[in-house]
Order: sequence, then structure tokens, then C-alpha cells
Amino acid sequence: IGAAAGRLTFMASGDEAALASCRDVLGHMGKAYIVGSSPGKGSSMKMINQCLAGIHLVAAAEAMALAAKAGLDTRQVFDVIRSALGTSAVFEDRVPHMLDDDPTPHAAVDIWPKDL
Repeated sequence: IGAAAGRLTFMASGDEAALASCRDVLGHMGKAYIVGSSPGKGSSMKMINQCLAGIHLVAAAEAMALAAKAGLDTRQVFDVIRSALGTSAVFEDRVPHMLDDDPTPHAAVDIWPKDL
């Protein structure tokens, strides 16, 4: 879905000529960041991104549980945090499903061991 909408983020490294040959294809699917010419730099950047995404997901769930336990209106908490420094793309994407008590998987859970 993200590729079709051009919303993917690519973190790549490698030979300049090889990267140049695929830049247009990547550009149609999203934004490509070239993070170096050494093999593995792109993977390292992706690892850092995935660690942060995982941390944000766990932090969002814990924050919303704390808000509920504190007796706060969790929808109001979502609105406030979304406009404050505590927000993140993960918070904004996943918390609405928490608020709707939606158990539908919106991402592949079994990829977390690979990503983290």
C-alpha cells in the first residue's frame, strides 16, 4: 500500500552506479536516502529506525494505559499528545486503533523479531 502511494522510505548504501540505476524506481515508491557507499550503512540506518518505531509503539501503549488508569479521557489524551512534543508518527497511527478497541492486526507482528 505504501509503495503504491509513494510513501515508503528507503535507506540505502552501496556503489554509486548501482544506486543511480535504481533511483527512479525507488523514487516512484517513496523517498530514498543514500546514507553512504559502504555496504551495510543502509541496513544500520534501518535498524535505528526500527528500534525507534518499536520503542514508540511500546511507549504509546504504556502511555495510553497510564492515561486510562489515571481516569483521563483517553480520546482527549490522544488529541493533546498529538499536538504536543510527545507525539510520533507511530503514536498517531496506532493509538486510534487502541481507542477503538480494534484487535485487527494492522501490521505483521511476526516481522518484529527481524526488525528489532
